[in-house]
Amino acid sequence: MESSSCSQCGVPVPDTAKFCPGCGQPISISVVSEVGDGTAVEVDGSAPVDSPKPPRTKNWKRPGSKTVMVVVCAVVILVIASGAAWANRLTDAEESNVQKTFTAIASIGEVTQGTDPAKIESARGSYDRLSSKEQRHVRNRKDLERAEDALFKLEVAHAIKLIELIGKVDPSSGQDIRYARTAYDALDEPEQKAVTNIGLLVKAEKLYSQKATANAISLIDSIGKVSLSSGPAIEAAESAYSALGQDDQKLITNHAELVSAGRAWDEMYAKNQSAKRQAELRSTIRMTEIRKSKPNSAGGVSLYIGFKNMSMKTIKYATFSVTPYDRVGEIVFDEIKGQDCTVYARAEGPYKKGQGMSASGGTYWDCAWYSWSINKLKLDEIEIEYMDGSTETIAGNEVKYVRY
Repeated sequence: MESSSCSQCGVPVPDTAKFCPGCGQPISISVVSEVGDGTAVEVDGSAPVDSPKPPRTKNWKRPGSKTVMVVVCAVVILVIASGAAWANRLTDAEESNVQKTFTAIASIGEVTQGTDPAKIESARGSYDRLSSKEQRHVRNRKDLERAEDALFKLEVAHAIKLIELIGKVDPSSGQDIRYARTAYDALDEPEQKAVTNIGLLVKAEKLYSQKATANAISLIDSIGKVSLSSGPAIEAAESAYSALGQDDQKLITNHAELVSAGRAWDEMYAKNQSAKRQAELRSTIRMTEIRKSKPNSAGGVSLYIGFKNMSMKTIKYATFSVTPYDRVGEIVFDEIKGQDCTVYARAEGPYKKGQGMSASGGTYWDCAWYSWSINKLKLDEIEIEYMDGSTETIAGNEVKYVRY
């Protein structure tokens, strides 16, 4: 079967076809028609003649390669996106981790000078422990970065300000310099690099070291011969020495003199205080007697105490703590009470100045102990309550000052 091509769309058309199978265009054919005298003439098939209408066909074109590629890419992207969304879903445990980190970051709030860096460090630690998938779900992670940046700037600014406050360096600048150094050393390496005036701090430390060392040496030399009045001078020299760093302290050539002066003054002060305390106690009360009776037939031993009020105040009560000892220095065991015992003998006043109790006058505590082995008595403590409500306690070695 022979064929030709459609003049409209170029689709091959069989010779017997009346219409193009591609676009429906009528095909030119030769037909014989009788006109007038019956002469046969050839008429073009495309002319309007009484012929059946061509069937209606779709004007279909084969899709191009670009269209196919777009569709394929769209499908691939959709599949990948769906898979990613599924893979990005959180388990209950992961959701809990994300929520904890979110809360930790939210609790930071506005970063100010009073913000505790530990809160930001804790939030950062919580975030860093999350998996990459969990981190993507922390909605306020940018807030953490902003908080860290704000804290960075505040800490750097604080260190810079403390260095500026040092001002002119003199022997009293030690504390300001230490504050600035502490603030700087607390910074991490990036923050330290941002402190623009660190050179001033280094220079101030060097200058202070020179001046403070010279000042300490001078203060030690000024102590001179030690007396009770040397206390302030020694204290000033010790403070100046203590304020120095270890390396600077090694430069104090007369430190041994400071140590010697301190010891000498301590001894003087202790003796002076002892003398003052002794005089004070002697003006409080005087113990005139403390003794025991011989055991009675039941082993009962009585306690005799004599004292005199030496103060200007009236004694309301005076309580004497007395412990018995045997010949080998052991506390006596009370055979009736069944225990080692100290007697608290209480004398009831009022006793004005010069008044008191006399053991020889018959004042005693009958059968204070029951024992055949009591050798001596020890007065451990005296508690005095005055009529005005004030009190005085005399104990230990101080007791010997009132026994005269």
